[in-house]
Amino acid sequence: PGAADWFAVTALDALGRPSRRSIAIPRPTQLQNCQAGQDLFVESVLSPGPVLLQCQSDPAVRYVVRNGGSHAVEGFATGFQVNGNAPVNVQMTDTIAPGDSLLVELPQQSLGMANNVTNLFRVFA
Repeated sequence: PGAADWFAVTALDALGRPSRRSIAIPRPTQLQNCQAGQDLFVESVLSPGPVLLQCQSDPAVRYVVRNGGSHAVEGFATGFQVNGNAPVNVQMTDTIAPGDSLLVELPQQSLGMANNVTNLFRVFA
């Protein structure tokens, strides 16, 4: 009671492929005891940090995706976006059981991060 509770949704096409997750909004009170069948979310971003020091190579992208839903998720779309540049989309083939999480580690690549300033790094699943 009293804790903030937010939710977001994603649409599925005719083949069951999910779209990008919506921006989270406060959960209406009538949805308090409702668990979605499929509910993936990014639990934490491990790398990169917000500031890239000069002469430092771009770090690998590492983050944790959790399944908060009541059904296993077999394969999912995920990715990231840096400083408003084009998103990098990745299709994962892993299965995440309800309540479990998965460490996503993407190959090291040029991220387009600016040196010595705070970068905006968005991750989605």
